Amino acid sequence: MAKKPAPAELKKQGEELKKKFGEMRKTQHNFAMQIGAEGIVFMADRKKPPEALWRAAKKEGGSSKGAMGTCEMKGNVIILDCVDEDAAPSGLLRKAKVHFADRGMAAKVFFKGAEDDEEGEGAEEGAAAEEGGGGAAGGEAAAGDAPAPEGGGGEEEAAAPAGESDLDVLRREYSEIEPDVEAAVVSTNAGVGKKVGGLKAMFESQLETNPKKARAIIGLLKTTLETAKKSGDIPENTAAAPDPAVAEARRSKIAELERGVDELLAEFA
Repeated sequence: MAKKPAPAELKKQGEELKKKFGEMRKTQHNFAMQIGAEGIVFMADRKKPPEALWRAAKKEGGSSKGAMGTCEMKGNVIILDCVDEDAAPSGLLRKAKVHFADRGMAAKVFFKGAEDDEEGEGAEEGAAAEEGGGGAAGGEAAAGDAPAPEGGGGEEEAAAPAGESDLDVLRREYSEIEPDVEAAVVSTNAGVGKKVGGLKAMFESQLETNPKKARAIIGLLKTTLETAKKSGDIPENTAAAPDPAVAEARRSKIAELERGVDELLAEFA
């Protein structure tokens, strides 16, 4: 059984969670959540890709058991949109809610599109908390997660996350990386420009007809942009991106040189 941190450490982690939850309520984040030897390891960031967060969580004491993807928060409800939901271990949501509650941040957690499953786990957790006592923080979590009485007001809160459509989420998520996308398209690295430009075109063509595929393309774009920033192909601060006309001229010159080399090689083939 995982050893619970000291009260002072729980308080410190609770303050950090409070700040992170505030950020998550404003905009969608990428996340990684793992079940480690000492309990849940949860990381969320607006820019870092899920894969990077997964590696960081594992390094902090996590494991290969968990989930990653994107998450959003409305009120005290966290919605996890996983890269591979089937790979998530059973009990992950219950453990996550207990983890947050122990730090004074009661929150409901469920997988996107599976609210009913989450509510079932929440009721099970609430019963377990009542049976075991659980302390002040655990008591708050049990009260918050208890199933609503029939005909009561629980439905309105559960339906709140559906206020924003998948298309709206995708458009918002793309708008956040659009400056980086535009900077990459005019990058002096023709390979990066071509790849990002192609992904951009694919995203735009799939957005309305196949949102699921568009979401996968967003993930590829983020990973590609992150790599391009690390290699210096696009600036960390896209406000400092090179003048598009200058970048285009450089790219054309590079392409012309490459064609010349290809022609020379063809002559000696």
